[in-house]
Amino acid sequence: AEVIAAEEEASRVVPIIAAARKAGVTVPISIDTFRASVARAAIEAGADMINDVSGGLLDPDMLTTAAQLEVPICLMHYRGDPSTMTSLANYPDDTVAAVAT
Repeated sequence: AEVIAAEEEASRVVPIIAAARKAGVTVPISIDTFRASVARAAIEAGADMINDVSGGLLDPDMLTTAAQLEVPICLMHYRGDPSTMTSLANYPDDTVAAVAT
């Protein structure tokens, strides 16, 4: 995906999270971002957890932010950077079997 500015990312996701909560949506919401500022804004708008594809490596404030907000964080892995990671993904035909071995 194209990397966009943090402000643009927040402007896309935060209003949706806030609107969902205002509408009474109670299912858990996860914010998928590698930016601490976006994560903070999303949690403050009603998200429940952070999903960081960079494993906390792209923003040095991410892990501290999750700790300060006292929310779960899912640390993912990637190859390349957010704009190239999909093209660099190389999974076997039977990923479950490969992981199980």
